[in-house]
Amino acid sequence: MKVMKGCNQMIKVSVIIPCYNAEYVLESCLDSVLSQTLKDIEVICVDDGSTDNTLNILHKYASLDSRLSVITQQNQYAGVARNNGMAQATGKYFSFLDSDDFFEPTMLKKMYEKCEQDNADICICDSGIYEMSTNRVLYDIYQLQRYLLPEFIPFSREDAPDDIMTLCNPAPWNKMFRSDFIREHGLQFQALKRSNDVFFSEAAMVMAKRITICDQWFITRRRGSSTSLTETMGDDPFCFYYSNKAVKDFLIEKGLYEKYKISFLKRTLSSGLHALRMTKTKEAWLEVAIFLKEKNIPEFELWENRKLLTWRNGVTKMTFLVKNSKEKLAEYEPELRKDETNTLTQDPAWEFLLEENTLKVSVIIYVSNSEEHIEETLIAVMRQTLCDIEILCIDDDSTDRSLEIMERLSQNDSRIRIIHQSNQGIADGLNIGLCNACGEYVMFLNSGDVLIWSALERLYKKSKYYDLDDLFCEAIVFFEPFDLYSKHKNYHKMYRFNNKYIKPVSGQDLLTTMLRKKDSFNLINIRLFKRSFLQENNITFSKADTAYSEIFSLRTLNAASRTWVHNEPLYLKRFGHESVSLEEKSWTDVYRYYLCLVEVEKMISLELMQDNTDFKRTLEKLKNQYKRLLLKTYWSIPGKRWATLHEESMEWEHSQLPGTLSMTIRMLQQESALLKKERDLNDIYNSNSWKLARTLSLPSRSVQKCGQLIKNTLKPVVKKSNILTSLYLKIYNKK
Repeated sequence: MKVMKGCNQMIKVSVIIPCYNAEYVLESCLDSVLSQTLKDIEVICVDDGSTDNTLNILHKYASLDSRLSVITQQNQYAGVARNNGMAQATGKYFSFLDSDDFFEPTMLKKMYEKCEQDNADICICDSGIYEMSTNRVLYDIYQLQRYLLPEFIPFSREDAPDDIMTLCNPAPWNKMFRSDFIREHGLQFQALKRSNDVFFSEAAMVMAKRITICDQWFITRRRGSSTSLTETMGDDPFCFYYSNKAVKDFLIEKGLYEKYKISFLKRTLSSGLHALRMTKTKEAWLEVAIFLKEKNIPEFELWENRKLLTWRNGVTKMTFLVKNSKEKLAEYEPELRKDETNTLTQDPAWEFLLEENTLKVSVIIYVSNSEEHIEETLIAVMRQTLCDIEILCIDDDSTDRSLEIMERLSQNDSRIRIIHQSNQGIADGLNIGLCNACGEYVMFLNSGDVLIWSALERLYKKSKYYDLDDLFCEAIVFFEPFDLYSKHKNYHKMYRFNNKYIKPVSGQDLLTTMLRKKDSFNLINIRLFKRSFLQENNITFSKADTAYSEIFSLRTLNAASRTWVHNEPLYLKRFGHESVSLEEKSWTDVYRYYLCLVEVEKMISLELMQDNTDFKRTLEKLKNQYKRLLLKTYWSIPGKRWATLHEESMEWEHSQLPGTLSMTIRMLQQESALLKKERDLNDIYNSNSWKLARTLSLPSRSVQKCGQLIKNTLKPVVKKSNILTSLYLKIYNKK
C-alpha cells in the first residue's frame, strides 16, 4: 500500500474519476473531492481522449494538489478508464466518481469509517439528483431500496438472495469497495459505451461477504448534462444486453446462477424496460421493443419465469411486448422520454439577482454536547452556495468537545460566531440567537442535521422574489446507525409533502391545507423566516422547552401574510439513538400537548373576536388532534404511574400543572365511559342469550330483507310508470 507524499500515513481511499469533455462541470467535481474531510486520499483522473479543455483543467489541479494524478488514454469510454485507474490505485478502498457529479464533504470519511467498523467489502450510500435544465434538486428514489434490505447490517447475498442485485442502482459511484476484495475476484469494468458498470457492481454485490450501509445523501449526480451517457442512450441502446449476459455467465461460472436466479431476472427485466423508457423517438422505441421481444426476453427466459418475478408493473409491460405482434407494436403510440434539457421552465426566482454586501441569512444552531455531529453540520453550512451568511452557534454549557470543534472551525471562517449561555435550554438558546441575528432571514438548524449544498440560496431566492414571511422545504430522514430503520421506517418520508403547493398563501390558509393533507407543519428547522416579520409580530420561542417548536410554528402561521412550501428536499434530518429516546413517552409529552391545546384555545378566542369562521374550524380540528395526541401519549407512558408526575413536573411551569392534570383526568374519564359502554355491548353481543335470539329471529329478518330488496328494486321502475302510479302510491302510502 502506498504511503502519502510528505507523511507516514497510508492512503485510505483511491478516488477514480473518468473524464471526457467535462470542462464546464469538472472543477466543481474535483473541488468536492479535494475538500473532503478525509485527507488521506489519492485522486486518479483518467482523461478519455477529451477534445475540449478538460485535460488542461486536470493538469492545473494536479499542479496545485499532489494527491491528484492524471492518466490519459484514447477514447475508450468510462469502463476502460476506470480499469486503468484501478491498475494504478494504491488505496485500501476504491471510490468512483463521474466527472459531472460531486461528493458531500464528509462522504469519504464516513464511508471509510463504516467500512472499517463493519469490516465490509462494500459500503453503499444514498444519493440525490441535480436537474440542470430546471435547476431543481430531487431525491433519487431509484438508489437505496430500503424496503428490500435485511433488518440488520452488515449483510451478504445469503441474507437477500432474491434481491441482492436490485437493492440499489448498479452504479459504482454510490459505493465504496475494498480494493483487496476487488482484486481477489478479478473484477473489471466492461469496455462498453454505457452500462459498463453493471457487471462490475452486480458481480461485486454477489461476491461480497459483508455489505454495509451509510444511510445518507452523500453524492449528487447531474441530470441533463451534455457529458452524461444517459442523455445519449439512443446512440447505442443495447449495451444493457451485453452487461446482463456477462453477469449471467459470471454467475454460471461461479455455480451461483440457480440460487440467485430471481434476483438476476429482476435486474435483467428492469434494465431492459429502462432502456425502453429512455428512448426519445418512436423509431428508437420500436427498435428497442422488438429487441426485447425477440432477443432479450427469450434468451434470458424472462417470460417462462414471469411467475417468479414480484414486480407486477414490469411483468405487465413485458406481457404487452410478448403478446403483441411487431405490426401491433408499430401502431402503438408510446409515451416517449422528453429531452431533459428543454422540457421544463425554471422558476423565475432562480434568476433573481442577489444584492452585494448584504447579510442575507442568519443560521442559528443550538449546541449542547454535540461533538459527534457538530463538525459535519457546520461544514455543510460553510460550503453553502449562498456565501453572505452568518452562523450563530449557541453553546449551552457543553461539557464535551463541541466548543473546541466550533472554535477550530471559526478560526478558518469568520462567519461563525459562538455565543455562550449557562444551561438555559433550547428555547432560551434560540431566543438568544434571534436577538443576535443580523441577517435578513433566519434559519434554525439542529446540531446533528445537514443542509444540502444549495439549500440557503434556493430558499433565500424564493423567499426574496415572492416576498415570503415563512418558507418550508422538504426533508429526508436518514438513519444512523442504519439498524434503526427497520423499527422506525415510517419516519423516512415524514417530512416529504403529500400536496403540491402551487402559489403563496397566508399562513392560516397554509395551516388549513397542511392539516387536510396531513403534512407536517410543526418542525421549525425546515423553514426560512423573514426576521423583520418575527420582530414585528413579537414572535419568540416559548419558555416551555417541551413545546417550543409547536407553539412557535402555530404563532408564525397564524400571523404570516405570505407563506409557501418549496417541494425540494433541502434538509437532511438525522434519526439516531437520541431520536429513539424521544419516542419513549412520558408525562412531559402529555404536558407538551396540553401547552399546544392552550395555545390553540387562545387562537380560537381571537378568531371568535374577529369572526373568522373558516380558520376557526381549522383550529377546532387542530384542537381535537392535540386532544387525541395527549390521550394517546398518556396510554403510551410505561407503567402510567402518577407517582412519576411529580418528579417530571419539577422542570415545568407550575402555573400550568393544575390545568394539565385537570384536562388529562377529564379526558380519561370520558374515554373510560366510552370504553365501558363498548365493553358492555361486547358482553351482550357475545352472550348465549343474544345468539339464541338472533337465531330465532332469522326467518322473520330474512323475510324483511327480501321485502326490502323487492321494494328497492321496484321503486325506480314504478316511479317512471304512469300505469302503476296508483300501485306505487298504495305501496309507499303516498297521497
